[in-house]
Amino acid sequence: MALSQSTKDSLAAWSMSLPAIVCLFLFMAAPFILSVILSLTSYQLNSPLPVRWVGFDHYVRLFTISDFPRAMLNNVIFTAVVVPLQIILALIFAILVNQRLKGMIVFRTLFFMSVIYPMALVSIECGLIFAPRQTGVLTPLLELLPAGPWHANIGILHNQHTALPCHVVMSISQGVAVPLVILWTAFQANP
Repeated sequence: MALSQSTKDSLAAWSMSLPAIVCLFLFMAAPFILSVILSLTSYQLNSPLPVRWVGFDHYVRLFTISDFPRAMLNNVIFTAVVVPLQIILALIFAILVNQRLKGMIVFRTLFFMSVIYPMALVSIECGLIFAPRQTGVLTPLLELLPAGPWHANIGILHNQHTALPCHVVMSISQGVAVPLVILWTAFQANP
């Protein structure tokens, strides 16, 4: 029995899509489902205690913690600031990178280096930069400025007034390169 052209096309499309679908399930959907199931148990990594079903006890405790509303607000602020700024900066830099200017190869090389740095490395570097007074690189420089929230000895990342802005700047500086590459590729494809 001969297959019609549309059936052949459909089979070809599914056979090419199947590896991506399997990877999406294995690395996105399955861990998410497993996380939801494990959140309803008492499971702890490297714990000798037996796993028992606790239902929604973890969530009830989470919603009754006094810091929870502030943590949620921080997440909303972080997302509302970082996502638009990353896209806007990526668009501006993509337009700049797409120009044929002198020294652009050096700029591209320096800028795209952030793509290859993992977030864990960036976090360690920022921890060293923003560490408390004796060991941090940036804190002694900020203390030369007039009074501000950075004058506490606990360090910028441990101060409730400066931690969120520092995380926003760190995430934007590390994450702007990926949308930049996508937008720059679009500019290259559509002259």
